[in-house]
Amino acid sequence: MKISWKAYAIGAIALIALVVVLTSKPVKNRSGEVTKESNENSGTISRSTASENNNPKENNVPVIAPSTALALGAGSPKDLDGFLKALDPNGERYISRSDDGRVIQISRIAIKGHADTPDKVYEFAKSIAEYVGTPADQMVTSPTVLEDTPNSKGQQFDQEFEGYQVFGGYMKVFTNSKDNSIYFVANETKNVGDVDLRIKYSFEEAKAIALGKYANKDGERVLNQAQRPVIYNIRPGSSELAWEVEVHIQGPLYDRRHMLISASTGMILKDITMLKN
Repeated sequence: MKISWKAYAIGAIALIALVVVLTSKPVKNRSGEVTKESNENSGTISRSTASENNNPKENNVPVIAPSTALALGAGSPKDLDGFLKALDPNGERYISRSDDGRVIQISRIAIKGHADTPDKVYEFAKSIAEYVGTPADQMVTSPTVLEDTPNSKGQQFDQEFEGYQVFGGYMKVFTNSKDNSIYFVANETKNVGDVDLRIKYSFEEAKAIALGKYANKDGERVLNQAQRPVIYNIRPGSSELAWEVEVHIQGPLYDRRHMLISASTGMILKDITMLKN
């Protein structure tokens, strides 16, 4: 008995329909109800992939809880992105992080109303500091003056811990000159942790330690005078009080070294050349 091509066609269509029904899976909508979302164009059943935020750069931003939320009248957002969104709902808010997760840049924002005066920019910087894990009371106005451009101006704020400057710790806030909106933040504040502030090694002793390392060099001498020691952040949550010592080396191997000597242990924490190739 011969089976006509029509019978083959009907059988094939029925088999495909059976496979589709058996392999389709129910999905839950945002309210938790099980639903099936159909594609009107193809007639097949697809899984809903709706998302409130489709920006891959922001989906992976972890929540950072501030120790004290200085929300500038914007409520109390639970994370940095929420805080920025409250101030600039339409901004893209790119948040860049270092390999260890520390926030180092905030860009693609246009926050208005918080840069009309230097004091307002300072309050904004302290708020950002709280959201990136730096206590607001560690932020101080900096003597460093950033050069303005025709389109922007910037302010720098330094980080201090118990009255000591945090080595390399600062934040820069840049505003658009046309509308005074904040558009970029560069953050280099440190997670200082607990610090032993007892000075067991004087600056003179630190000088001797630095010179001792280069005793076999010609014409070595210390260039800088004693200042207050600084807080040197060795790693997140671990810091030491240290003396800055600049060593000048004369002779055929001319060099100028920047060294940090622990005021607690006398160890050399940092030793780099100040000369550029």
